[in-house]
Amino acid sequence: MKSYLKLKEKAILLRKSGKSYQDIHKLLNIPKSTLNYWLAEIPISKQQRIKLNKNWQKALIKARTKASAVHHLAKQNRINLVEKEVVKLFKGINLNNRILELFLAGLYLGDGFKIEGRLGLGSSNPKILVTFITLIRKLYKVNERRLRSAIFARADQNEKELLNYWSKLLNIPKRQFHRTQIDQRTHYSTSFTNYKGVCSVVYADVGLQRRILAISNMMLKYINETNRSRSSAG
Repeated sequence: MKSYLKLKEKAILLRKSGKSYQDIHKLLNIPKSTLNYWLAEIPISKQQRIKLNKNWQKALIKARTKASAVHHLAKQNRINLVEKEVVKLFKGINLNNRILELFLAGLYLGDGFKIEGRLGLGSSNPKILVTFITLIRKLYKVNERRLRSAIFARADQNEKELLNYWSKLLNIPKRQFHRTQIDQRTHYSTSFTNYKGVCSVVYADVGLQRRILAISNMMLKYINETNRSRSSAG
């Protein structure tokens, strides 16, 4: 009983000196629920309350920072794991021209222009457009003069700089670019950093477009029929 009372007396003295429940818990190893019962009526000064509140806010920021770092590390570990799995996946695939043509058809099916006789695609993502034009050049005998491109920019962007950027990136002469289209609604806003507008690439070839569309439709048919077969079996 005496040791119990001594602990309580120490807790009260510490509280009166301005210590927080957390500090007293660490010093005396007393459960916080017990401290709350013992010390609820123990008065502390306004200055002590202000100090405790500041310390609490600092501790909260520190805890949140630590939790954020732990969360970020866990997220990065998950990303690294997925990337390793994808590397293994690609090592097991023979990326021949047939596979690449299927990929091109899927890319065109999702984002391509379906204008009669023209195989085209537009995007603000340079990697997507480079992939699109690279696959066309790799898989087919391309007449470079049939390639046309157009840029759709915001009002605060430099047309000349955009033309130089996309022409060099896509390896398409500037003379084969249409006049840059400016979105007049953007006069009072600012573009994101590194935003190069939207660029479109079009290759005029009826036969090639029909081939890519036929492959796309065949992919859709195959996947849908496979799904129906599974549903029927289930």
